[in-house]
Amino acid sequence: MIKSDVESMVLFDNMQTAGAYLDLPESIERQTIPNGEFSATVRAAIEYAQSKNASHVMIALGDMPEVTTQDINALVVASKNQADAFVCATYKGRVGNPVILPLLNSKKWIADISGDSGARGILKSHHGPMIEVECGPGVILDIDTPQDYDDYLRT
Repeated sequence: MIKSDVESMVLFDNMQTAGAYLDLPESIERQTIPNGEFSATVRAAIEYAQSKNASHVMIALGDMPEVTTQDINALVVASKNQADAFVCATYKGRVGNPVILPLLNSKKWIADISGDSGARGILKSHHGPMIEVECGPGVILDIDTPQDYDDYLRT
């Protein structure tokens, strides 16, 4: 992601993962969220982007190591081509991550963020333009447990 066409990056982590990302470039700002729910992190990212007058926010997960720069750039291009659309990565018809959310009408959908669903709740309830960008398999590879990580290392 660091080498992608994303204009700026902020790492939002929770108290459980704080300190896990020690070798970040100085260009990446870091914010720690006290609440461990994913929805709190997504809300914080949206509020931060709004405070910077950004037009969009990309939600990318730190436990998806195979998302490529090419995947990220394809999502960015799609969001620039249709600025009011929600953009999501897909692989063979499965919706994955990252997603790009337009902030233009965020007050309409920010209430849909709850629990551990993050942006998925927004995508399910959204009734406006949606662009699905076919990406590589990394957009659906999610490492949530030590067993997932062990399996990933074996492949």
